[in-house]
Amino acid sequence: MSKIRHILRLHSQGHSKLQIATQTGVARNTLKKYLNQFVTSGLTIVQINTLSDKALEDLFIKIDTPAIPAKLATLFALFPHISKELKRKGVTRKLL
Repeated sequence: MSKIRHILRLHSQGHSKLQIATQTGVARNTLKKYLNQFVTSGLTIVQINTLSDKALEDLFIKIDTPAIPAKLATLFALFPHISKELKRKGVTRKLL
């Protein structure tokens, strides 16, 4: 989180993206992502500095977990049943 704060501080001081990327060692695409999120958040650098690390993480690092489709959820629900059936004598995957 200190690296994100450092990136935003350098940006507010007027450094270019290339200078910030070389100085912090962050990829330019990641840097662009952080700066876009900073601009869209509407917060100032002072407000960012007052945020806790957890709040800053929630703001900048979002883990996108795709929703499981209904068919896949149904399939996952069948796995215990299929596993149980495969243990029976004479039952094969092809048969199931």
